[in-house]
Amino acid sequence: MVEITDKVAIPENITKYRAAMKTMNVGHSFPVPNGEEKEVRYIAWDLFHKEGDDGKPVSEKRFKTKRDPLDLENFRCWRVK
Repeated sequence: MVEITDKVAIPENITKYRAAMKTMNVGHSFPVPNGEEKEVRYIAWDLFHKEGDDGKPVSEKRFKTKRDPLDLENFRCWRVK
């Protein structure tokens, strides 16, 4: 299991969350401005629960969106699986 700490990769400013989440590795994260966390949580849910033609999930990726430990006014999205 990946530990969520403040020692994670911080890429440049991201505006297309779905594209970024599709290419993230386990343990990587990106900042999420306050107010946009619901959109990121929905994308994370959709990436994991969306079914392909065979009825199985398209992706095994799991994400966690929590308050950023370094910036408590904003959020951060981590890939945990």
